[in-house]
Amino acid sequence: MTCVLIIGAGLVGSSLGLALTRAGVDVHLEDRSKSHARVAAGMGAGRITPPRADEVDVVVVATPPATIAGVVREALERFPLAVVTDVGSVKAAIVDEVGRTSAHHGRYVASHPMAGSQFSGPLTATAELFQDRTWVITPSPANPDRSVATIRDLASLTGARVVELSPAAHDEAVAQVSHVPHLMSILTASHLREVPGEHLRLAGQGIRDVTRIAGSDTAMWRQIITTNAAAVREELEEVAEDLSYLISVLDRPDLLEECLRIGQSGARSLTGKHGRAPKDVVEVTVEIPDEPRALARLFGDVGEMGFNVEDFDLSHDAVREVGYLSISVAQSKGEQLRADLTDRGWTAWSAEMEAHMTGPMVIAIDGPSGSGKSTTARLLAQRLGLAYLDTGAMYRAIAWAYLRSGLDASDTEGIRSLAVSTDLRIATIPDQPRVSVDGEVVTDAIREPRISENVSTVAAIPEVRKFLIRKMREIIAAHGRRIVVEGRDITTVVAPDAQVRVLLVADPDARVARRRAELGERVDETAVTDQVIRRDRDDSRVTNFTEAAEGVTVIDSTHIGPDEVVEHIVQLTRR
Repeated sequence: MTCVLIIGAGLVGSSLGLALTRAGVDVHLEDRSKSHARVAAGMGAGRITPPRADEVDVVVVATPPATIAGVVREALERFPLAVVTDVGSVKAAIVDEVGRTSAHHGRYVASHPMAGSQFSGPLTATAELFQDRTWVITPSPANPDRSVATIRDLASLTGARVVELSPAAHDEAVAQVSHVPHLMSILTASHLREVPGEHLRLAGQGIRDVTRIAGSDTAMWRQIITTNAAAVREELEEVAEDLSYLISVLDRPDLLEECLRIGQSGARSLTGKHGRAPKDVVEVTVEIPDEPRALARLFGDVGEMGFNVEDFDLSHDAVREVGYLSISVAQSKGEQLRADLTDRGWTAWSAEMEAHMTGPMVIAIDGPSGSGKSTTARLLAQRLGLAYLDTGAMYRAIAWAYLRSGLDASDTEGIRSLAVSTDLRIATIPDQPRVSVDGEVVTDAIREPRISENVSTVAAIPEVRKFLIRKMREIIAAHGRRIVVEGRDITTVVAPDAQVRVLLVADPDARVARRRAELGERVDETAVTDQVIRRDRDDSRVTNFTEAAEGVTVIDSTHIGPDEVVEHIVQLTRR
């Protein structure tokens, strides 16, 4: 591409102009505020002379959210040879409106650079705004491949990482990682209105970090939230449930700590620098005296020592008049960095390793049916003196209650109400399994074929899963986080912060043979094969139990016995 017109010379539009101009693109700027366009042009973001309609390759609409659809529609008419995109943070509604109202909607390729700040206007623009940030393209079926490729090339010129999502998936994602967090920042900042001035003097860097984005343009965010209200509302309702639960456990230290750990795990799930998968890192905190060039000297020392810094955070203690630099490095390098800094005269400290076998030891085991996870988990719990939780039995118990109730499979609300009201109890002694439903022992009944055939019906209902997952976490906490937990989604959803996480797999033939042995040799092999395959297919719709998440150890049990698998996991606990 050689010529790009940017309509809207605010922070994002002007920054895009700077980045594209630097890449050698002829950029033209247009803004209803002539002063914005002139300021941006003066900074080198492009020129304000109108381009000829036939020379424009791409039009980028960078106007407020409420105006994007109309401006896109006009651009498609004005520039008949150009591909038109936008930088709005909500996509589905705009794509739908343009699709309904423009005969040229095939040339509109919606996109959204995940970049910005709490500032606005061209004076805060920078060509580095998109560097190593994610730029989402949300193509529609009407878009030719060449048009999508054009917008991909444009985004790449800015240094962004390009991904593709459907408009609906994009809107759900930004509600989760951008819009709702922004509202959380707003709520926290709003609460400060009632805080006395002398109390605000105690505020540290943490509260400043949380409320930083609360200072963003309210008119723009009103438009964003309104346009994406459905997705935002759904997320806020989940936040409200979590807040209600948090309030309910404030006086229960074990459950409170579990809640805190879940938040800690969520924070760790964010990608690291340059978008790479998160690593096991440790923070080394260094005290910085309030004197000239102290920070530059510290960075110089860290650079000379050759440590790879994953991230850092700078805070200030207004009372002691010192600063603190928290440096994130690979966990294996943390203590060495602390020692080297101390040798150079800095006051530094790092987090201590958590106590090993005397402290929490949650072992999470995922795996498909027949992989050997139940046998392994029971043997492992016995060997290490831990409790044992068979989460599959909990789903089976609800399935048993569902079949007893006579509810129709389509009555998801009825099944949800049934699950929540059921008095489900499960023993956690490895060699003494016991499951009861409303006082009736169903330990053997839940292993019947009819339960296996119907368990996916209840497991596929999100509200039932959410209820049981919370119950599982309560059981884990009640055992002092010293327990072996096996099932599906254990390593990623139920106990993502477990000390040991294992995905146990086996090839299909081995799994069918084990399942048949469990049910008895007289059971037809074809029927067992169909049952295993069907269970995998049904469960895969709501869980991912075939691919290991980051930090999860994969063990293939096809050609090894339970004792060898147990030994392997025991070794993992000693690392």
